[in-house]
Amino acid sequence: MMDSEKGREVKAHYLSVARRMRAYSTSLHRHWYETVESQLLALLHRTLLVIPQPARLSSNVTGTAALTDVTLGLYQS
Repeated sequence: MMDSEKGREVKAHYLSVARRMRAYSTSLHRHWYETVESQLLALLHRTLLVIPQPARLSSNVTGTAALTDVTLGLYQS
């Protein structure tokens, strides 16, 4: 089948699609790389973990203490 005219057409079409997919993949990687490279230093200087603020106690209407305003601070943007 691959020796016939139709087989050669199918093979040429397959190679054409494969080349376009490879070019798209390369382009996508290049764009990702350039984006990461331009933002890397800024991202490395961002704080990922912070010390949580101490929880504050407040009293409600009945006079019992309630825990309010607890912040974990796991990610600071």
